[in-house]
Amino acid sequence: MSLPKQPRQLMITLMYLVLLAMLALNVSAEIMNAFLTLDQGIGNSNGIVDNSNHQIMKGISEQADAYQKYKK
Repeated sequence: MSLPKQPRQLMITLMYLVLLAMLALNVSAEIMNAFLTLDQGIGNSNGIVDNSNHQIMKGISEQADAYQKYKK
């Protein structure tokens, strides 16, 4: 993003950035708690999927080892 050349455009851009900063500081605790809950849920889901994938790969590996005698 390039800075505006004219002073009026620069002032408007800076006021917009200040407004965004003020809005970001005014985020309610409920929204932060919602993001925390969402993050925890995603973390739990990732753990479940990782565990499931590990079990599937372990089962495939066991099946492949069981048929080693047919391998050339």
